[in-house]
Amino acid sequence: MPHPLPTTTLLYISLLCATFLAAFLSLPPNSSSSAADCTHPIYCTGELLATIQKSRIFNDSKTFVDMPMRYDSETTLRRFESRTTSLERFLADNFYAAGSDVLPHTPADFRDYPAFLHHINDYNLRKFAHSIHRIWKDLVREHRPIGKDSTFLPLPYPFVVPGGRFREFYYWDTFWIVEGLLVSGLVHTAKNVIRNLLYMVEKFGFVPNGTRTYFLNRSQPPMLTQMIVSYFDRTNDMEFLKQALPILDLEYKFWLEQRSVDITHPTSGEKHNLAIYSVVTDIPRPESWLEDIELTEHLSDEGKKNLFHQIASACETGWDFSSRWFADRTQMSTIQTSNVVPVDLNAILYKNEKNIAELYKLVGNKQKHDYYTNQAQARRAAIDAFMYNPEDGVWHDWDLKTHKQETEFYASAYVPLWAELYHGKNIGLMLQHMKKHGILSFAGGIPTTLRKIQQQWDFPNAWAPIQWFVVKGLQNIKANNQAYELARKWITSNYCGWVAKNSMFEKYNASRLGVPGGGGEYVVQEGFGWTNGVILSLLTEYGDSLNADERLCFASYGPVLSTTLLGVFFVLSVVALVLVCTKETLIQIPEGITNLKKSLLRSE
Repeated sequence: MPHPLPTTTLLYISLLCATFLAAFLSLPPNSSSSAADCTHPIYCTGELLATIQKSRIFNDSKTFVDMPMRYDSETTLRRFESRTTSLERFLADNFYAAGSDVLPHTPADFRDYPAFLHHINDYNLRKFAHSIHRIWKDLVREHRPIGKDSTFLPLPYPFVVPGGRFREFYYWDTFWIVEGLLVSGLVHTAKNVIRNLLYMVEKFGFVPNGTRTYFLNRSQPPMLTQMIVSYFDRTNDMEFLKQALPILDLEYKFWLEQRSVDITHPTSGEKHNLAIYSVVTDIPRPESWLEDIELTEHLSDEGKKNLFHQIASACETGWDFSSRWFADRTQMSTIQTSNVVPVDLNAILYKNEKNIAELYKLVGNKQKHDYYTNQAQARRAAIDAFMYNPEDGVWHDWDLKTHKQETEFYASAYVPLWAELYHGKNIGLMLQHMKKHGILSFAGGIPTTLRKIQQQWDFPNAWAPIQWFVVKGLQNIKANNQAYELARKWITSNYCGWVAKNSMFEKYNASRLGVPGGGGEYVVQEGFGWTNGVILSLLTEYGDSLNADERLCFASYGPVLSTTLLGVFFVLSVVALVLVCTKETLIQIPEGITNLKKSLLRSE
């Protein structure tokens, strides 16, 4: 995508080359809050899927399951069983290319130069923000019906994808995408994006992980309520709020009935209800079929089923994958996601309960307001009892097997600051916890963990939503200097990556400014929806006081640039030598032609 570079960067660029009360809820008709496995005979189960994934025709297992079918399932299976050609030929004859079921869409409310840019004082950062704003045009999609079948879940409105291999919308990504759209003035586009999620809840009883049939057994961190809050704060659209509230009830019911457990405290004997991630499945993920099969090949049938369940549950967390979910903190084979009571999930649900209560107060429904207020109070008591640690001042996951807190550092420990669960707590201890772990000392933002085990939600990776949660949390507790410094580091790292690579990434290296993150099941992706949304959100808050310091970018990319320069110098030297030699040869060609003509004339 084009990026008009600031004049000051030209030098560097040249060098670079609980029980839910149903009586209180108004549930939409014909809705079902049930998440179930995909049983499609081609995309999700069966010999055809196994054969193609085992063949490794595609580098990414997701590619095949995103390819629409030219014929119905019965015909396709029959053609597969009787084929005499290669798999590659079979795929070309029977499927369209991956992603053919979506098309680019130009949002009608897009304006090239939105108002927020005027509040960013630094010229380079303003150019940077303008370029990010323009990326929205490259990420908005609409559904394209094609062929006889595909895994795409049709949507009534255009939607925004993260970018790269992600050809569909993803649930919790969408919150930060909506934040960015609102900053960019794409208010109608943001409303339509939210409408799609509300539609999914009405249809399925929850928001799936993403808009593919193979995601229908799981959700993701429930940020829909926060999208409604952001949109309402911007528009005061009371009619839309009234339409949305019963649907928020329905999603809340899903988390309360299908993703919650009763827990008894081992010392106090108190009983509470808290939420977990626990996907009901015993099959490999279709989009990562080969990876799951290879990971479980040494296990018994029961062992395989349990691991498939735990892997899918980790995908529901949004942190897929991380040592946070591993019993031994190193090996994915020990994954035990459903045994962990996550502090961030419960903080999000607490915030949702508080917000829904206030929204019902706005529309004059005291009964619902009181219900959600009581739910929030009960969850806060549960979080305090099981997750808050008065010794270090922060919150930790609760392990259902060991019956104790997991006190290793995870950035999720600070999400309760955003959810305003800190009242009555020792703020000083919270800041000391950050200092103790050196969390604010990294050049490029806060890493998710301090374990380096090649999982993408582990060190040294830093992710946009984590930075946003922590910045907002620090603002809440009036740690404004720390919030500013973290925002500055994250904006600088994203800016340096843009200058060096002309791209925005899904994750970054916390230790090196602008360097994309790594690890996980696929290569780092560019685009990138939630990264763009967080940057635009932070620039609207801090853009009037920040400056782009490209010397920091050069320092981070220095070793890479030195090697690159040597390579460029060598190539240019070879080209120069070739040109000199070619020049001598070209001088001799006319003379040769003249002599040849003379010889031919003499022979006549």
